[in-house]
Amino acid sequence: MKKRFALLFLVALFSISVANAEIVFNNDFTKFNLGDKATIEGYIESNENVRGIIRFYLDCEDSTQLSAKVIKVEANKRYLFDEDVNLFTGEGQCNFRVKFDDESKSSNTFEIVDDLKGNLFVSEINLRLGDPLDITGDIFKINNDQFDGIGIVYFNIDNETYYIDTFEIFGGNVEYSILPENLPPKTYSLELEAFDFYGNKEMFYLGNLNINDDLFSNIMLSKQEYLPGEQLDISGNVDSNDYKISFKLDDEIYESSFDAEDFNYFFKIKDNIKSGAHKLNAEIIDKYGNHYEEELELTINGIPKKLEVKTDKGSYPPESTVEIFSAEYDQGEDIYNDAINLAVIDPEKNELLNVDISSGAVYGLELGKYADPGSYMITSKTLNFKKDIFFTVEGFEEINVIYDERDNRLKVSNEGNIPIDDYINVGLNNNLYDFDLKIKPSEVEIYDLRGYINEDGVYDMVVTFKGNSYDVSANIIDNRDPLEKLTGSVVSNGGNGGWIVYLLILVIVILVLYLFLKKPNDYAYRERDYREGQEKLRRVREQKGINKPKKMFQGKEIDKEEAKDFRESMVKRMKER
Repeated sequence: MKKRFALLFLVALFSISVANAEIVFNNDFTKFNLGDKATIEGYIESNENVRGIIRFYLDCEDSTQLSAKVIKVEANKRYLFDEDVNLFTGEGQCNFRVKFDDESKSSNTFEIVDDLKGNLFVSEINLRLGDPLDITGDIFKINNDQFDGIGIVYFNIDNETYYIDTFEIFGGNVEYSILPENLPPKTYSLELEAFDFYGNKEMFYLGNLNINDDLFSNIMLSKQEYLPGEQLDISGNVDSNDYKISFKLDDEIYESSFDAEDFNYFFKIKDNIKSGAHKLNAEIIDKYGNHYEEELELTINGIPKKLEVKTDKGSYPPESTVEIFSAEYDQGEDIYNDAINLAVIDPEKNELLNVDISSGAVYGLELGKYADPGSYMITSKTLNFKKDIFFTVEGFEEINVIYDERDNRLKVSNEGNIPIDDYINVGLNNNLYDFDLKIKPSEVEIYDLRGYINEDGVYDMVVTFKGNSYDVSANIIDNRDPLEKLTGSVVSNGGNGGWIVYLLILVIVILVLYLFLKKPNDYAYRERDYREGQEKLRRVREQKGINKPKKMFQGKEIDKEEAKDFRESMVKRMKER
């Protein structure tokens, strides 16, 4: 029994091992793109009825099962298979493999690539911003199938992308159009990249694209010279019909947009604009970024707006310089070129100065040593303005003391600019003497000290005035004539006693005139009476024996030269006074 089962097992095993199936491919494969559909055609033959699973594989670097299904292969009949598969994966050298039951068969080797091919054209390689750029042509898969995907346009410079744009590609038809704008004016490398969702891709180099941003314009001013606050009229034309113009004058910017080639624009010049030459910068930019710049020149004529006059200080001592600045300013606070009349009036209403200077100049007024103290008025005047200011000259009191040996006199001068009505104290010969001092600026008071010394010689005097002492070395010689010595103490008193001398001389002159002008008869009668009286007196004395009285004083006759010297001395003193 056991031997019978063993025999049956061997017969069955032999029967299975000799049953087989054959797989045959009917087509050859060459090259595919990723995502392509491929049809695997062939048949399976078997010497027995077989029911099993047929599997389709894509073997590349890795193996991927594409599909699987259960089929029944009848004995000695071909089972035809026709399987469509999508090549989503795999790249490089590949083959299809079909497996059924225990049989497996691989197709011929083929290639799966991601490459694309195409024919593309660029409408223009030299254009200005805003000019149309068209890219047309066809893109195919490697097997000439139509390509559906995305196109990307690149504007590159040295591997740096300045512009990028995308569009869709249907049926391999490339139709791309753009108006480039706001790009730097450069030469670009134009490239188009095409790819689909399966991973097929290709970069097409389309050549160099030269882009410029040049606008052409003609700008004119209605005139070249303007006044502050005046309207500026600008006109011109631009080779564009959608642009904006910016005008910059100093720090002010004026803008406007235009939609026609010709334009006209107005704006008001600032009231406080600087005078002189100015630059008007015009900048034009159209909607695409094309650019134009021009610099125009114009002149602003100034308008005088104010007058200024000032001094470097408020008050000055005598013998200093008063710096007077005067300027007329225009609307822009700049010095207006004009002539300015300066006049200076002293405290006594006297005109010290009347001169014309240039606007912005400094005039130096030299104050004299004896300039009157007080308030001085400066009047600055132009054709448009007049302005008065004041400055002060300070009071200054000072004397100078010398002994003039040529005149043999003490002299005190007023070196200040205010009158002096006071006194001085003179220390001489161990005595102190007070003398009146009443002199105006620049005047000199003279004092005769000859009557205050005992003998001729050099004396060291100290003159004191308001606490200030002046040491004076004086060689005093008493060279007075006899009459002056007789009246010296009176003459010298107070330094102003000369009038007494003049009075005595006047009395003497009157007496002399009286004697000479007296009627002769009166004189004769008196002379006769005098002689008769003298004769009676002589007889009486002789009768009584009385001698003549002794002379107590002996008169001396003054000779003519001494009298001449006396007169000349008096005349000289009168002149000095």
